[in-house]
Amino acid sequence: KPVCLLYGKDNKSKKVYPFEYKVHFQNTGAGNAVEAKVVVHLPKGMNWSSLQKINANFAGIDFTNVFKENRNFFKDTLKNTITFDFKYTANKALQMLYGTKSCDNPYINPLTMGEVMFSIKSTPNTDDSLKAYAEIFFKSEYPSDYARDSSAGNYEKAVVTNTADTRYKNCCTCKPLPPPPPPPPPPPSSCYKLLGLCWWWWVLILLAIIITWWLLAKKKKKKETNLYKPTDN
Repeated sequence: KPVCLLYGKDNKSKKVYPFEYKVHFQNTGAGNAVEAKVVVHLPKGMNWSSLQKINANFAGIDFTNVFKENRNFFKDTLKNTITFDFKYTANKALQMLYGTKSCDNPYINPLTMGEVMFSIKSTPNTDDSLKAYAEIFFKSEYPSDYARDSSAGNYEKAVVTNTADTRYKNCCTCKPLPPPPPPPPPPPSSCYKLLGLCWWWWVLILLAIIITWWLLAKKKKKKETNLYKPTDN
């Protein structure tokens, strides 16, 4: 949030707004995940100096201080990404992210879930449409070669979240205009069709054939008359 931003009074300039992002993930597979990595892709033109880590947790373990101390936390201002690594640290043992076979009521059990929240401000140089999404990588307790992504450090293949889209508008409370009504249907045809053409087309074609035949016949007759015309001695 926010999902809508107002332009300035000139309907062009963009004010600076604080953005809040929350990435929630859950292990819905059967096996446990021993680590997880969240890569957040942010819009271009954000104010990286305003980045604030709010809170984070992984399977019921609080990781907020780990990220606030810039441990297991990486930002790439060229690629506009932030990476949060949920893994073992010197003073933070990591609880596995349980799978559906390892705990009761897995789909509502916090031991299958993780979350990270942070804030960052926009700048006047951001796009009119600010899109963001996250990739979540799990590292399985018993990884398989099929699911492993060697380019991502042997994590499972990424799970990609929905895209968050914030737009600058002249009015955030205005309802969109209704779509224009469909064009009226064409009036029913009253002509009798033959081979896909109305009867009057066939009349015109017949007239054209008669006129053409008459002109050719007239030309032929004139030619015969000139051919047998007697000549003066």
